[in-house]
Amino acid sequence: MEARPDHDGAVQRALDFTAERFAQNGTWLSCIDDVLACLGPALAADRAYVFQNVRDPGGRLWMDLRSEWDAPGVRAIFDRPSNHLHPYAPDFVRWIDVLAGGADRCGRRGPSAF
Repeated sequence: MEARPDHDGAVQRALDFTAERFAQNGTWLSCIDDVLACLGPALAADRAYVFQNVRDPGGRLWMDLRSEWDAPGVRAIFDRPSNHLHPYAPDFVRWIDVLAGGADRCGRRGPSAF
């Protein structure tokens, strides 16, 4: 990503906004749309989204797209049924361990880049 003159300032303002919104609201779901709409442009991203992990009654781990922000002209993925309640196994099994490690994941090339 090419640096913008005020990139660091924009990111810091977006992080400040995020912290304030999370502190003021009862749940992250009540403000996540606003947070992503602030973070996405500050990070010069095309898309920002949050998946929530859920388990079915048998204990199987699933991912559910809960919120998405898209830059103008970027096709949204939220309405695709395959992005809601999609099982990690068999396609995303390695992500269970990767995400359990606790590190942030951000990139331009998709899962294979990590």
